[in-house]
Amino acid sequence: MLTMLFDKKIIACIGLMLSNNVIAQQWQLEVGGGGFYQSSLFTGVDGTLLGLPYINAEYGRWSLGMKHGLFRYRLFDKDSSFQTWVGLGIRDETYGGIFMRDSDLSDDRVFNGYKAGDTDFTYTVSMQWHDLALNFEQDFSNHSEGYVADISYQFLDIPVTQQFFIKAKAGARYYDENYVDYIYGVSQENSNLRVGRYFYQGEAATNGYASIDLIYAFNKNWTLISSTKAEHIADEIANSPLVDEDVSYSMMLLLTYKGL
Repeated sequence: MLTMLFDKKIIACIGLMLSNNVIAQQWQLEVGGGGFYQSSLFTGVDGTLLGLPYINAEYGRWSLGMKHGLFRYRLFDKDSSFQTWVGLGIRDETYGGIFMRDSDLSDDRVFNGYKAGDTDFTYTVSMQWHDLALNFEQDFSNHSEGYVADISYQFLDIPVTQQFFIKAKAGARYYDENYVDYIYGVSQENSNLRVGRYFYQGEAATNGYASIDLIYAFNKNWTLISSTKAEHIADEIANSPLVDEDVSYSMMLLLTYKGL
């Protein structure tokens, strides 16, 4: 009798654990859309304005969607103060790349006959401890063969009301020599002095930046996000014959629905 009762308690506990595990592993989906503007460093290019669909999905420790690159996997429990993620991503800052429309291409003669690079596919490592974050991405597609490292600190997180929040962070973004040379360098074969595209060997560079986010939660499902970022461009990039700017700006307005 006692044995049967004990067995039933064990079965009930196991059932409860499995039930909780299933709940914890359910898909969490966030969808939406908005507009994104990115100024351009390239000579004769004003910038790119895009309308973007937004989707982000999470399942247990897995995350998929544009918020985190292609996908990433969280190594530690969600309630840990120190987090690490590994994943795969896509990166394209090349002239005429996948995030630049044909209508945005430059009319400046410096790009006459210019041969741009290809899209990078990267593996990524991200770490966060409280408000300090570090991100690393390395090309594995044998295109740029370069890496980019980013460190940032969120120094402002103000709940103005129960629905309206202001967040701000500052950081530095390091581009290794291979990446700078691939995007902004000009090889001997790609140079043309008649149009001002002289040989340029790119070197490692560090850009400083700051950003501010305004977040308004209409309810537990609907959220409106406005984000603005300014980045100072290092001389190693700004001195390229392909570049005529030393500051970059980006703005985004996004409406999301979470809870599908």
